[in-house]
Amino acid sequence: MHIVSQSCVLVPWLCDERSMTRDLQTMLVVIAFPLMASVAWGMWKGTRQLLATARMMRSILALPHRPLPDTLVPRAGRLGIRDRLDLVDDAGTEVFCYGLLRPRILLTTGLLARLSIDEVEAVLYHERHHLQRRDPLRAWLWTMLDALCWWAEVGCEDARLHRELAADRAAIAA
Repeated sequence: MHIVSQSCVLVPWLCDERSMTRDLQTMLVVIAFPLMASVAWGMWKGTRQLLATARMMRSILALPHRPLPDTLVPRAGRLGIRDRLDLVDDAGTEVFCYGLLRPRILLTTGLLARLSIDEVEAVLYHERHHLQRRDPLRAWLWTMLDALCWWAEVGCEDARLHRELAADRAAIAA
């Protein structure tokens, strides 16, 4: 477009009004198609991740929940996460922050069996940071941004690593 406009200014008899309009329409189509494709791709990726999150939430809610052990209740209360902490009966050693709008922390009985109460508290400091910063929602938004801007490196992996390192720093500082 820039070359066409310059040539029309420098050599006006090469261009007429119809060719300028046609070139502008062509440029709009060339720009609009990738933009619309990016939006569609971003919506598909975001929807796919939302559906995967919904499936995970259903499977979490289907697991048998347990009350927090007496040794963990005061520590969770001190961290301010007692009402946002779910303990599920599972042999796996899992702990993570989940939920886009009202994040929660999931902890398994398998993890409690393997770690000391002080180690569990350190892990909860890490997860509390994710909860306070609403990192599950941030991760979803970064996924959408990555899908929308497929032609550019937007740094989704860098953002994920930054979130993890920030949570580690918060746990160490606590």
